Amino acid sequence: MNFNLKRFIRKNKKIVFKKKFDNHVIIVDRGRYEPALFGSLIASAINHKYEYNVKVLTSKNKDSQITNFYKSFGINDFIYGVNLSTFMKNISIYFSASINFIKLISIITFNSMDWFIDKFEIKGIKVGDLIYDTYIRYKRRFIKPKKDIYFFYLIYRTIYKVINLLNLVKNTNIKYAVVGTSGYANNDAIFLRICIKNKIKVLTGSSFGANNALIEYDSNDLKYGERNIYYDHIQKKKLKNIKPTLKFLNNFIKKRFENKVKLYHTNNIDVKLANKTKVNLSRKDFLKKIKVDKIYKKIILFAPHAFTDAPHADGYEMCFRDYYSHFTETIDNIVKIKNKDVLWIIRPHPLSKVYGEKNIVEDYLAKYNEKNLILCPKGLSTKNLIRICDTVITMHGNIGLEFAATGKMPIICGYAPYFNFGISLESNSKKKYFNNLSKANKFNYKLSKKKEILAKKILYYMERVIPFKDMKGSQNFQDLIVYIEKNKRDIVWKKLSDRLKKNGGFFKDRFYLDCLKKL
Repeated sequence: MNFNLKRFIRKNKKIVFKKKFDNHVIIVDRGRYEPALFGSLIASAINHKYEYNVKVLTSKNKDSQITNFYKSFGINDFIYGVNLSTFMKNISIYFSASINFIKLISIITFNSMDWFIDKFEIKGIKVGDLIYDTYIRYKRRFIKPKKDIYFFYLIYRTIYKVINLLNLVKNTNIKYAVVGTSGYANNDAIFLRICIKNKIKVLTGSSFGANNALIEYDSNDLKYGERNIYYDHIQKKKLKNIKPTLKFLNNFIKKRFENKVKLYHTNNIDVKLANKTKVNLSRKDFLKKIKVDKIYKKIILFAPHAFTDAPHADGYEMCFRDYYSHFTETIDNIVKIKNKDVLWIIRPHPLSKVYGEKNIVEDYLAKYNEKNLILCPKGLSTKNLIRICDTVITMHGNIGLEFAATGKMPIICGYAPYFNFGISLESNSKKKYFNNLSKANKFNYKLSKKKEILAKKILYYMERVIPFKDMKGSQNFQDLIVYIEKNKRDIVWKKLSDRLKKNGGFFKDRFYLDCLKKL
């Protein structure tokens, strides 16, 4: 344990206290300090306002650093061992998990991977997509996913977790749960789904620049993604209430492409990498550069997502198995339809190397020798590609909204955050999506001025408006959050300790007080 974290834990004053009533709020620990800090303050506010007791559900051991962190807030009730390392303590659950696993093996084996992702449940809890996302996270398993030993290990582990967590809900009077993430087959996401099915409120805290937000999950967040505006009445209302001028929106979009504004939805590093070059080719110059003398009716950019990046965390209602299958099936379909009036440009995700996906797109395209299907030349920015291309293909990427904000309707597949606003060519089935691609040369992608302004407004909303319940920023840790999980963490704990001493502790923290007020 580093010196200043140890000092923080020793000096931190308790803000959670034992209550006489049998109602509980459960913090689901994911072993990270940012969600642990948010979770402790949110749970403390619930502890004081409603007199609910606080428990921490964790896979860490009793002497771990993160356990001591929770204890410093006054939390002393821990549920340990929701994992496969505690056989002797949970032998009955292991037995139940084994029986269920044996019963499910034949069903899993004889059904497709697509069926597994869409339909697989354990005791009524949908988990197939969570297991699959965990399975493909490393070693490029998304390229040829198969039902191997590791896949079945994840299934057994998830069965164990579901049974264990269902027992927890059955035997504990839980009123609130506080989680750190909704993705992957870990305690957070599984417990989140169990709680929603059992009508238990599930919260998470998140930082947005100088302020914070509270997210209360519902089933639409799981189906369509947390940032889907159409299926979220809070976000719909917020979008409706903002009334920026066109001059303001144009200035924002200019600064966004220049990476001169902090973004809430898109990673700034993505924007920086996608627009790092100053090349600005016209359509004519671009065609000359790639030595194309044919006149195409349409030039269409295809921008695949990062393949390993938890595809179902943005909503499990997807037309494709994952981002990689969307990429490969789209390319295969483009080749199959032989639409010679379209030049298709394929650009790998700007962070493909960071995700360990170097050359995957390039190698797949090398299978084909189609003159009108090309890899995007290096050095072209997103801004320049918007100028060159008529439209872009994406599942639900922000690049679609970037095109729309410049007056060009994107082709999307699934439930993008900007779905159902009339600014994109939409399809919620493969059949309709591929049909749109077959007629891609015939569509008019130019948006009306009214729709273009709406797209600009949605882009501004996505990037600069807090989408959930607004909460005040902390005077103690707001500017430190970005560093808590990084190498500068030791300095962070010193600063936090000093500020708490100066400002009167967490009981006077602005975020904590706002939780008391708004929960």
